[in-house]
Amino acid sequence: NSIITLPSGEHIITYTAYDACGNSSATSFEVTVEDNTAPTVICKGEVFVGLNSNGQAYLLPKHLNDGSFDGCGIDSMKVARMVVGGLIPDSNFVSSIDFNCADAGRTIMVALRVWDTNGNSNSCMVEVIVQDKLPPYITKCPKDITLDCQADYEDLNVTGRPDYVDNCEVISVKK
Repeated sequence: NSIITLPSGEHIITYTAYDACGNSSATSFEVTVEDNTAPTVICKGEVFVGLNSNGQAYLLPKHLNDGSFDGCGIDSMKVARMVVGGLIPDSNFVSSIDFNCADAGRTIMVALRVWDTNGNSNSCMVEVIVQDKLPPYITKCPKDITLDCQADYEDLNVTGRPDYVDNCEVISVKK
């Protein structure tokens, strides 16, 4: 008894029987091996992405994958933002999802889809939390001024506004 492992496709198997005198007889038959089993897709739980100094972040399949596998081999992995209704066509899956300042502070549901070497696929979903952890940076303060004690020192129209840079929009400037 021996176990034969065959890849997907068509194969010819030949059995040959021998007697004690060395005579033999053979018969062959064809075996078709099909892979109809989708990959096992394993996603990480919750994923955090941080916006960079340009207000962008990129999410790759490797950031979501947590050990997906397939008996015949993994061919590719792609990601997509979830859509209304939940059924995402293959054409929506891409090699990288881009996030920007409009996504900051939001939790966005994304999907990881894995294809095996025979075209079978399976997906899992992950919540992605987009963070902007970079504070604004003040590049120049207003000039020193002297105010009357009755002046509203919190009014930036009176005191002047600083120059600043930020990867995302600054919502307010306060003294």
